[in-house]
Amino acid sequence: MNKGLDLYCFFPYLLVVIINNNITSEEKMEKGKFNNNRGFGVEIEFIRPSGTSKQDICDALTVTCEVEGYNHITRPHWKIVTDCSVNENSNQYARGLVGDNELVSPILYGENGFAQLKNILDTLNQLECEVNYSCGIHVHHDVTNKMVEGKEQSQRFLANLVKFVAKYEHLIYKMVSPSRLDDRCFSTPVRKEFLGYGLDVSVAKRDVELMIKKLKDDCVIKYEIEGGNDINDNQPSPSVQSNRACGLNLRNVWTRGAVEFRYHNGSLNFDKIVSWIVFTQAIVNTVEETNSVQMNYVPNDADRGFFRLRKAIGFVVCDRDQRTKDASAYSLKRFKELSAREDDYARNSRQYSYVKDGLTTNQQGV
Repeated sequence: MNKGLDLYCFFPYLLVVIINNNITSEEKMEKGKFNNNRGFGVEIEFIRPSGTSKQDICDALTVTCEVEGYNHITRPHWKIVTDCSVNENSNQYARGLVGDNELVSPILYGENGFAQLKNILDTLNQLECEVNYSCGIHVHHDVTNKMVEGKEQSQRFLANLVKFVAKYEHLIYKMVSPSRLDDRCFSTPVRKEFLGYGLDVSVAKRDVELMIKKLKDDCVIKYEIEGGNDINDNQPSPSVQSNRACGLNLRNVWTRGAVEFRYHNGSLNFDKIVSWIVFTQAIVNTVEETNSVQMNYVPNDADRGFFRLRKAIGFVVCDRDQRTKDASAYSLKRFKELSAREDDYARNSRQYSYVKDGLTTNQQGV
């Protein structure tokens, strides 16, 4: 694959033809830059020693942090909130660790945001906090610019984002722990939540069209009836999505101007989390400048399928910044490692049926 990347750097258009002569519009994007001006946020679910209180953790940080009850209010500071979905396992319980913890960031930007995140994770590791099956990493990206442009722009961006994620979702799940396909992990596949894939593939095209129609109806309510172009807590949520606990959550696009990616398993590893932030932002950056997403078949392997995803989001272009280079290398390494665990994914058969492979002919939709 290194040779392939070298060829791409010297002969990009030739390689596009060799790899795939049916490149879609989003795959022509060659970005490769982390946008330091796009705000992001992180939620870190974790298990702590019972002798270390939430206030002890706040006091140990060099960033401002407050202990609060469960809430969805965006603060100008970090906060530790209760989260009843985060539970210690029997081994952790025996060792005196307790769940119900979530660290939530304020809106962060670029390297300053990463520096804050590193302080948070270094402190949690020093205090011997842990993660387990019940924990996740949730990343939010600011899309206010698209939401205030107007009805047509908002509808097009949201529909393309759903289609892009659905198209590559079988590859995205191979970057996170197989446990994230469990019904209890609050990261339902987009193909299930928005499109109903896996239930009756013969009506999948109709489901794509229905999703787009629902988004159009939602945008009419938002922009023409209720809220105009404003972003605030009084705005409606898109009815196209009933369950916010989906791998891609759009429920906050008009209240907070952000999309949320909930796929990733719990982690206290800085490099792993930063790579995921860069990867998911690259998806948003790509879709933001894409007019259409063709939902064609993408193979389920590293050299063809995952290469196409990495190319689509600018991860294999030559003029990449260091954050993107690191995230690209990490994502490929992670994909190859987890792809070898097919049996572990298959154990979550009910959810895995939606994302076992690329979209079939009947599933491709519009």
